[in-house]
Amino acid sequence: MAEVSRLLDVMTLILSWPERVRLCMIWLVLTFKLRLKVKRDIEFALRWQGPRTPQRAVISDVSELRVIREVFVSGEYELPDVAPAVILDLGSNIGISVLYFRDVYPRARLIAVEADPRTFERLRRNVGHLQDVELVHAAASNRDGMVKLYSGRESWSASVHRAVGLETEYDVPALTIESILSQVGERRADIVKMDIEGSERAILKTSPGLREADLIVFEFHHGDAGDDLWTILDGLVKFTLVRMMGDSNQHPLVTVRRRASGDGSSFEIPWPAVREA
Repeated sequence: MAEVSRLLDVMTLILSWPERVRLCMIWLVLTFKLRLKVKRDIEFALRWQGPRTPQRAVISDVSELRVIREVFVSGEYELPDVAPAVILDLGSNIGISVLYFRDVYPRARLIAVEADPRTFERLRRNVGHLQDVELVHAAASNRDGMVKLYSGRESWSASVHRAVGLETEYDVPALTIESILSQVGERRADIVKMDIEGSERAILKTSPGLREADLIVFEFHHGDAGDDLWTILDGLVKFTLVRMMGDSNQHPLVTVRRRASGDGSSFEIPWPAVREA
């Protein structure tokens, strides 16, 4: 029932009934593809309405429909009133978050970073043609070098941390935020978004470039060893918590904003509320 509810949510983004029926067929095919462990790629072009303009992406597994729901229905990346010049998207997957940021912030330069080679190719197909979008094939890390990436059957299941279900291995480049920005000719990013499957903890603790951002939006993975979320937030001394979404005991989505000069408070009045979704 939960999956059907998510499907109905995505359906609200599609304006015509023929396209809604087509969405149901796509969902059925991709659901059975996952359950039957079909390895062959089965791709569909999907169209939906964004906050301002129509959107289009090629999808090939059911997790990507869930991402569309999270981004365009649940509003995971709705942010306080900002006018960013540069957005750094770490863990861009197939580009759904990039499409959202492009729609909401049409004047911003977007740097989309994805580690999984197969997912990166569909990221390129979905958003590589967009103006002021720079693509970087790398794993976001706290050090430069090469790392092992473990990938699963769904495009959102890829991590440098080995886990059950992540069966395919790749050697991929790893880059720090500072190296990524230098590579594309930027000094800082106004917004940094991170959905990098457990690597966020090390970056949040060590990255000088991250601390130059005005807003940071990140998914936090409690299951990985190391400091807990509240210890990490205490270490972000220049930032204040403005929103928490999702399951706070598993993978909460956290938004923090740089404090105004002279603001010594730990938490501001939340925008729009610190909440569970």
